[in-house]
Amino acid sequence: MAGKRKVFEQALREGHNFAWDGRWKEAIAAYQRALQEFPDNADIHIYLAQAYLSSGEPASALAAYQRACELRPDDPLPHLRAGAILADTGDSAGAVRHYLAAADIFAAMKNWSRAVETLEQAVKLAPEDLTAHERLAGAYLQAGRTQDAVRTYLVLAHLFQRRNERERALECIQQALNINPRSAAARQALEALGQGAAPPAAGPVRPTVEASTAPQEEKAGEEAESANPAEALRRRALETLAEAIFESVEEGAGPSTRALPLLAQAMDHQSRGALEQAVSLFEQALGQGLDWPAVHFNLAVLLQQLGRWEQAVPHFQRAMADPDYAAGAHFALGQGYQARGQTQPALTHFLEALKLLELRAAAEEMHAQLAGCYEALQAQYAGERSAEGALVLISSIVDFLGSPGWEQKVREARRRLDRFAAQGFVTSLVEALATPDAQSALEALAFSEEYMRRRWFASAEEECYRALARVPGYLPLHLRLAEISALQGRTDAALQKCVMVAQTYRLRRQNAQAVQVYRLALQFAPLDTALRKQLIEELLVLGQVDQALEEYIQLADAHYHLAAIDECITAYQEALKLTPRSSERTAWEARLLPRLADLYVQSFDWTRAREIYRRLSALPAPQNLETCLGRIDLAFKLEEIDAGLRELDDLLERLHKEGADEQAERALRSLVDAWPAIAPLQERMADWYIAQGRTEEAIQVLNTLGELQLDAGMTDDAVRTVRKLAALEPDKAGDYQRLLDYLLSARSAQAGTDEPGQA
Repeated sequence: MAGKRKVFEQALREGHNFAWDGRWKEAIAAYQRALQEFPDNADIHIYLAQAYLSSGEPASALAAYQRACELRPDDPLPHLRAGAILADTGDSAGAVRHYLAAADIFAAMKNWSRAVETLEQAVKLAPEDLTAHERLAGAYLQAGRTQDAVRTYLVLAHLFQRRNERERALECIQQALNINPRSAAARQALEALGQGAAPPAAGPVRPTVEASTAPQEEKAGEEAESANPAEALRRRALETLAEAIFESVEEGAGPSTRALPLLAQAMDHQSRGALEQAVSLFEQALGQGLDWPAVHFNLAVLLQQLGRWEQAVPHFQRAMADPDYAAGAHFALGQGYQARGQTQPALTHFLEALKLLELRAAAEEMHAQLAGCYEALQAQYAGERSAEGALVLISSIVDFLGSPGWEQKVREARRRLDRFAAQGFVTSLVEALATPDAQSALEALAFSEEYMRRRWFASAEEECYRALARVPGYLPLHLRLAEISALQGRTDAALQKCVMVAQTYRLRRQNAQAVQVYRLALQFAPLDTALRKQLIEELLVLGQVDQALEEYIQLADAHYHLAAIDECITAYQEALKLTPRSSERTAWEARLLPRLADLYVQSFDWTRAREIYRRLSALPAPQNLETCLGRIDLAFKLEEIDAGLRELDDLLERLHKEGADEQAERALRSLVDAWPAIAPLQERMADWYIAQGRTEEAIQVLNTLGELQLDAGMTDDAVRTVRKLAALEPDKAGDYQRLLDYLLSARSAQAGTDEPGQA
């Protein structure tokens, strides 16, 4: 099984690579090899079908899609593609069967917009098909498109009339009236049916699926439910003021108490449409100290209704100082500026309203990044050359926040986008609304995520590509494709997608987004130094010097891993040039300089290494142990033994004072191991063990030290060492005395004197 899996994955990778290059014949052969290992893998049948279609073999593609339908009956994608092929070849009945199956799956997934879209295709192919119309009417109703549902039920009524099924026709008309009792078209149809009117002339009857053009009376019910943030806040403000009027004031008669009668009179005049009198009374209430955001907001709305916009603006601004009123007040200001054709201030306030609403739905740790997304988009749309795009974005925001259930829609959209946040990429709702079809973009994210959860990767990809045909510039969908590729082990494809997205963000001057995407890309290729350099450039554009310095360290590590020492040195040198712009110059130099010194040591460029260590010594920050050891080691390399020993003694003394004796021992031991021939190091190690009462270890080091001293002709030093050994091993005093006599005699003979010695 493991062997089959390996062969399968290799064939799948080859198939994807060939498909990426447009080499469809080779892709087909590779996918067929994969199927030989796992013939019941639905994803491979779907990929194979796509390759067949691209190579101009629709019959083979249809067979592959139909096999995928059998293997994965709850996946709508193969049904949709099979339906499209059958429709192109003139088999409308077969196409409708697949479209109805796909619509049923979408309905089971609660994806009503896709169910509607699929059923509309079925109805266009078979305008007389009763089942398709019945399901379409129900899907419209579930999708909240009540006017379309009414029209479709009336179409059904006509179809039943033409079949002389008057009872069924009556049921359909009644359904339409149940949905909208004020529908003039439904009442007319009911009246005609009651009078026994003849059915319409023969010919196909198609439902109208375009935007509604129903009379205003049919829209009244929907408008009542479409409270936008400003309207919702207006209602809330009125409720707040009404509650204040009926509350009893238990403590004294402050300014707010004296103003309450004025407030009651103002609201009474407002309810009777006497707006001028209401405005005057609200202003008097404010003068009495009733400085409430609800009063300011309500007064601003009245002034706006009276056409006194300049007077309304300060009251909207006073209201938005309260966090509970801010979003609604910004939205109202946006509406006011929009009505006056002032695009830029309108966009500013609409964006602020949307941002505040999205922040409510987002985790607190994402707030700073989300705010940055809005700032970048505001800058992108600033200026006259972006006026057309700004108008489109305003329209999209107003439509999104002016439809029923806008609060839930904001929360749901934020939830869909949170998957990216979990991977380190924070994207905002406004980026979707800046596309021509925000609904398609957000739905594609939601349902591609569902397909990924089920590991239906081919279907997830198809969902993204379908949406990208409508919103090609919505970059999170491209990132979703990168994510799908990565989950399939196609890291090269994932990396290419990420780089493309990052570069596009750079062109849009959304540098913060580009930074996040480069970081995602580096997860796939951590040793890609060119990618890391681009990330550093973006961080510097944003002024994030400290983060850029962190990335320089990662860049140097990558060069080191690739054995590119010169490039590694260059990376540290470039980083050091940045340190004056950092928040903690000394701290950064204390991190970077030891790394650079170590590289110079490894490159045998000891002179430059010494220069770097001198820079380190001049820093006000204390030197860490590794830096001190590196400097001592370099002194020994340069044969500056005495200087190295002096620095070692200073280090040992400092560590002892700090109570870090264990660190001192490890430092001394590491130097002894690195430089065993330096006798003074051995002597210090022995003295350390003696001071710690570790006799056996001291004896071992002293024996090594004595041999070094004798080999070097250091007789006086050897005598001192033997005396230390004799003190540590009194039971061997005779042996040490004989050795000491020998050493002293040799020294006397060498000096031409006779100097008897004593142990």
